[in-house]
Formats: sequence, C-alpha cells, structure tokens
Amino acid sequence: MKMNIYKVASVLAVVSMLVSGCIVEDADPIDVGRDAVNIDRPGSTPFFLDPTAETGVSFEKDVTGKGTFSEIRVFKSLEASGESSDVVFVGTFASAPFTVSQTETELFADVPVGGEVLDENDLEPGDAFEFSFEIVETDGNVLNIVYTHSVPFSCPLSADFTGMYEIEDITLSGVGNATTFGTGIVELSEAGDFDRSFDAIYLPTFAIGNGPETFTFKLECEEVKFLAGQNSGLQCVDGIVFGPADVHSAFDPFDDTEIEVTFTEDVNGDCGPSTQTVIKLVKVE
Repeated sequence: MKMNIYKVASVLAVVSMLVSGCIVEDADPIDVGRDAVNIDRPGSTPFFLDPTAETGVSFEKDVTGKGTFSEIRVFKSLEASGESSDVVFVGTFASAPFTVSQTETELFADVPVGGEVLDENDLEPGDAFEFSFEIVETDGNVLNIVYTHSVPFSCPLSADFTGMYEIEDITLSGVGNATTFGTGIVELSEAGDFDRSFDAIYLPTFAIGNGPETFTFKLECEEVKFLAGQNSGLQCVDGIVFGPADVHSAFDPFDDTEIEVTFTEDVNGDCGPSTQTVIKLVKVE
C-alpha cells in the first residue's frame, strides 16, 4: 500500500535534530589524513517529517584532521523497488563543517529510476537515497574510502503499540490443533523503531516443558509483518520455525488497542504442512 511517506534519517552521530521541516545532522568529525580516515556511525535513530509539508533533507558534517584535507565531493543515488538510479554528483565542499541541503523536488529530479522521475508517493518502505562522500587531499590524491549515508523512507506510527495485551487465538495452531500461545497477558515491547515483540510459550496446553520464546513483528505502512526465521522452541525433527504470512494482517497506525498478527507456522514442514495462523492482541492498559 502506497501512502504519504515520512523521511527517515539514519543517524551518523550522537546528536540529531529536526529544524524547519528538514533533517539536520551534526556528524562526528572525520579524521582526515593519508593513513587515517574514520567516520563514527553509531546506531540508527529515525526522525519523521510532516508528510504534508514540502520537505527535503539537510545534514552537516564536521571535518578535522592532519591539515591535508582539500575538499569533499558528494554524490547521491536513489534505490526504489529493487532498482537503482545512476550515481550523480551533488557538489564539492572546500571548507568544514559543510552542509548538504536539497528540497524534495531536488532530491528526485536528477535520479530517475527505470527512466522515470519519482516522487514520495512512488516509494515503499525500504527505498532510500544514498549519499556518498569522497575525501580529497591537498595534493589531489582521492582517498579510496567512500562513506555512504542512507536516508530510507517509512511510514509513521501515530500510536505507541507497547504495553500489556491480552493474547487471543483467531485460528488454532496448525501443528497442534490447539491454542497457539494460550490465553493471558503478554507485554508488547519496542524491539526497534517499527518492531514489536512479546514472549510466549508455544502450544502451552500440551505441557511439554518448553519455556517462553520471543516473537517479533514489524508494523510497516498499515501491514503487520511477522519476521522470518523465528524459533518456536519445539521440534519434531529440526525445529518448528515461524515466518511471514502469505498475506499480512492490516493495522491502523493511529489505534493500538487491537493488533491482529498472521504468520506462517512451521515454515519448513518440520511436523507437517505449514499453515497460516492468526492471533489477536488486545490492549489492557
């Protein structure tokens, strides 16, 4: 489902902020020298922009080093729906810190994908602009290391989707023909910006002795996507594994009172044919 897309910035530094409808990033210094170049890139923290505003991307980089820095060349490309645009030159910056700033129109205009200039309504979660940087020394030598900064796109969550939920079966387990996770209260926790997880015992009515496992799904653009390769804690031969549904359940990003989750149970047929299993989480607080 295509919808208004919020720009999401993967943080290159500890401090990031929103300013006037565009993303502004203060990056850790680059240690510039013939033998030492480093960009510290800690984990990803997204920021969302108002989808109704004319928005672009802007970020700053601070450069320090051994005095051999001459200029930084900036390039960009767009990856959308598995295709990539050509890499295009954005500009040259001869002083530090420097700022790269482009409006939404400028972002798309020179990076057509498949011969077509796109806009935000053509993008899907996971599509991204890639900004790369070359460091040039005063003697003209171009350092071979190229650093890339990704600006991916995703949809916002307007509700929290965490807390205590009552778990219910919509369908019975395809393996045990019994309740999949039992009934009762589970805690839904944030496992990522769009990921939520809960702990539960698989097929508890059989009292096999298996303990709780952690199960995770992604809330992405009105679809609930169960993550691949999740162990159930039980096996017939090699292990019963859960994975994404053939058809994902839908959810309302503004309402976290109920979440329906569909997943593929026993993906590899460890105990028999795989099935599409559905549970519901109902918020209790």
